[in-house]
Amino acid sequence: MIRLIASVASPMRVGLRPRIAFADRPASATARLVIALAAMLAWALPFSVQADEPSDASEPTFELDAEPLLQHAGVLPDRINTAAWLVEPNVGRRLLALPLIITPSDDEAELGTSPSLSVRGGRFLMWMIEPVDAADESRRGRGAGRNQMVDMPDGYGYDAPQPARQQRQRGARDQGDDQLPPGAPRFARRVTIQPDGRVQWRLERSLPNAVLQDSQELYILRIRPDRLREMQPDRPGRMEAGGNVNRAELAQRRREAQRTFLEEQRAFNQLRTEVMNLPDEFELEGPARVWAIYEIADTTREINITGDQPSLPWAIGLSDLEALRSFAGAGGRRGGTERSMIEPLHRIVESDHPLSSRLVAYAVVNAGVINDIEPHDAMYNLFQTLLSSDDQITRRTVLTALIESPRPGSGALSLMRHASAQADPEMKLMSLRGILQGDLRDTNRLSQMVEATNEVLADRDGPDPALVLAELIEAVSDQREEAIVYVSSNLSFDRLSSDRLTSAVRYIVTSAGEHPLAAGWLDRQLLGNANPNIVEQTLEVIAAAATGAPWVREAAERGIAALFGPPDVEQAETETIDLTRRIPIHNANHAMFRSLNSGHERVRALAWQSLGNFEFAGDDRRGRFRPAQRGSDDRDAPSPYSELVDAALSQSPTPPQAVTFLQRQPDGQRAAAAMLRLLVEADEAAASQAARALVGSNWPLGETLASMSADERVQVGQLIYEHAVGQASIVAGLLAMDSSGRGRNNLPQWFGQRVAEGSPPMPGEWTEPFRNEDDLLELAISSDSNLAAGAVAALVYAAGGDDIAVQEQVDRFGEMSDAGRTELQSAWDSARQDIYARRLAESEGSYRVVALIHARGSRNDYDVMSPDGRPTQSDREPVARLTLGVVDLQADGRSISLSNDIVPVTLADRELAIRIERVHALQGFRDESLAELSLENVREPLDLAPQPDGSWVGSVTLRDGRRLELRMEPVE
Repeated sequence: MIRLIASVASPMRVGLRPRIAFADRPASATARLVIALAAMLAWALPFSVQADEPSDASEPTFELDAEPLLQHAGVLPDRINTAAWLVEPNVGRRLLALPLIITPSDDEAELGTSPSLSVRGGRFLMWMIEPVDAADESRRGRGAGRNQMVDMPDGYGYDAPQPARQQRQRGARDQGDDQLPPGAPRFARRVTIQPDGRVQWRLERSLPNAVLQDSQELYILRIRPDRLREMQPDRPGRMEAGGNVNRAELAQRRREAQRTFLEEQRAFNQLRTEVMNLPDEFELEGPARVWAIYEIADTTREINITGDQPSLPWAIGLSDLEALRSFAGAGGRRGGTERSMIEPLHRIVESDHPLSSRLVAYAVVNAGVINDIEPHDAMYNLFQTLLSSDDQITRRTVLTALIESPRPGSGALSLMRHASAQADPEMKLMSLRGILQGDLRDTNRLSQMVEATNEVLADRDGPDPALVLAELIEAVSDQREEAIVYVSSNLSFDRLSSDRLTSAVRYIVTSAGEHPLAAGWLDRQLLGNANPNIVEQTLEVIAAAATGAPWVREAAERGIAALFGPPDVEQAETETIDLTRRIPIHNANHAMFRSLNSGHERVRALAWQSLGNFEFAGDDRRGRFRPAQRGSDDRDAPSPYSELVDAALSQSPTPPQAVTFLQRQPDGQRAAAAMLRLLVEADEAAASQAARALVGSNWPLGETLASMSADERVQVGQLIYEHAVGQASIVAGLLAMDSSGRGRNNLPQWFGQRVAEGSPPMPGEWTEPFRNEDDLLELAISSDSNLAAGAVAALVYAAGGDDIAVQEQVDRFGEMSDAGRTELQSAWDSARQDIYARRLAESEGSYRVVALIHARGSRNDYDVMSPDGRPTQSDREPVARLTLGVVDLQADGRSISLSNDIVPVTLADRELAIRIERVHALQGFRDESLAELSLENVREPLDLAPQPDGSWVGSVTLRDGRRLELRMEPVE
């Protein structure tokens, strides 16, 4: 006996072909034929053999969504028309769609085929999944009643259905199309809700009261493969010759028919592949709304819903529901019809059910009657009843509408005062929000607003002060500057309890970098408060705030602990807040400077530790911050930079926070002047920190240096060398030269630029701003000792001398104050030769002499180098390389020679170089190849300059245009 068993797909696994299971192994050809026919039949079925499986998943918590129930066009449709399915009621029945708000649970939950939600006299049909965005769009279709066909295609949006391929070409219509394939059906008998809110369902092959559309949508073909098979093209029939058709024409017709068939077959194969690759399981990440679709009797007069869910049971007459939907769609047109409905609305509200109250609230809000409410008329009393409802959603809906009304009348304002009298902090906050609306150019209105805010802030049972201040900032931030100054100056925090003050301080500190109003409160009402406890509490919050890496905060905590010991328990538990931007200081009158100079030791220490969370706002033309006072950022006004330096220099030791603060300020010129003051006047630790901060600062240091006295400039230069380079240098005495300068560049400007760019000039580079040595020789006998010593040092360092040589020559030239120009030049020539000889004495040793021959036109890359030497390389490979031999370089501090005097050498006159006066002397190396170079025709000397690798290199041009490069390479 053979038994056929159709496999049943799991709730989230569908689209599997029916599987044949055998109770007994088939033993005959007949049995195998029966099995094959059964399998073919299963493939041909228009839908899979499916059965509802019992599920262990519990039903999620949900409740009816009152707003779309009132406004959605598809609540009471005649039929539901989608791209794939057409859902219609049976004769004598009608459709009812109930929107649900799903609350995910901790575990997977399921909406099944027998939901706990029950409609009296109704039959559950299916679930429909709708993204929230699409639901919001559907609210435009208000007042939909019976006798309307509602188009609800299975894509997002409520436009007419498109063919599947056209949908793919159009692309995503909104945020859900990237989650689902085009045309994916949104009807399901089972829906799974994951704990993270994801909604999952599977493709259904059949649905109650639903028929597939007569179209070629991909998912219709997926559900009905027989329709797909009907689209398969037929092979062309046999064509016979006859009549007037000759063989050539017949062959041509056969080829065309075959080509057409192959093209149609390829298109069909592609379509079949697309259909087979369509997913059977779907998922929306949420938020999504799930609709419960029911069929109810056409004679139903009341929707009576029961179930084990919040807000149930609930009942409402269909006439009341349609009246509410009609009232909501009135669009603000009040007349006899709407006024006559107020009493029925009262009756619905008095049923004391939250869903009924919400429906009425949504109806009156959407009807646009708020601006016409008069105190104590029928509509006023209805609003008052709604504001007193026990349902929070009802209260919030009505109060929000009152607040957002663009032109609230006396009735609306009275209702807001009524709401404010309630003990609910949320209601008080929402009421205050309404009071804060309006034109703040009226001083009386502004005063009333501040007074109301102060009362709410001081109310121990009021809303969180942070929320109150946020509402005030939103209301005032776009107002004129006078309104901002008034509110920042007149809001009071003195009456707040300790916990409410903490909340207010934390919010203000967090917001001060973004909002001018919060920055004003911090300046005037908190840091500028006469109560030192408020000032200290504010600074504790700022000091603990995080604007960057954690080590900054940890360093601040260690600094306070070092000064005052470990914090007490209450302070240790202070929660850290994050600042999105630093707090602006606009002028020298900011209360922060008072704290930096406070006589209260802990306040002063906290202020310096908090300084890193502030910044000088400067002249921000983009309007990010508004100055607290007009003209406070003018150049002639007291500078906050000067105030900061004064405060730092009055402390002992100098607070290091002053340097780190100045490093990131926007006004480079003022920051440079302030940092240079700290460098000169602060203690050694702060001066060292300031010197390192100046190097690489990219500030205009030259301008500031030029405005300083000669002695101050010299002191700055020496301090920068001492702290940033590691050794003071006498060459900085050149900064004593007046700012007009000599030669090509202004010296203070040159030095300042080099420091700002990150590389203070090396001692040997101080000759660069001068035209030649003559300029420096003039300064070498200056009456200014700093200037004279600096000029001599520059000459000596440039020639390669060391600190000992510098001091020797400074002493020597110091005794030549009356010397003439010729005598100075002669003294310097002699001194330079001594320096060169000493340098060469350090280079004594064995060298391999190599001659490289370069072709005509090659570049000479080995001109005489400066003592610090810069690496150079030839631009071409030599055409010949001659190793001439090994020599010993000998130097006695006054003269030089090569071993055996094989080639006579001397010192160059004005550069550190080994000079071969007569190039043909190289023939002393006895290399036959040298004779071919005609060296006797070369008249110019050959100077070998030192290179960074210890070699000496130089070149000359031969008479035939070739170039001879000579290298002395040290032998290890």
